[in-house]
Amino acid sequence: METNHKFCDPVQNKLNEKTPRVSKGIYQDHSSGNGQYNQSLAENSAFIEIGGVENKLEENYQMISILADVIHEMWHEPQFSHLINVT
Repeated sequence: METNHKFCDPVQNKLNEKTPRVSKGIYQDHSSGNGQYNQSLAENSAFIEIGGVENKLEENYQMISILADVIHEMWHEPQFSHLINVT
């Protein structure tokens, strides 16, 4: 999980730089279940939820575009590129 945080923490920070307070944080609730959502099965994996019941579909599409930009930017940064594997 530590390796996953090396990816998720910067993604969250960069999302909030582009759109302040857009990320609601990295959820790790262990009160019911293990809170891992199968992320522990492989390093460099993340479960990313976009939108909620109160969001419009257009808002979700906009967020997907912002997230794609962030991951693309990170892909080209040497300190993060090794964390992004496309298979």
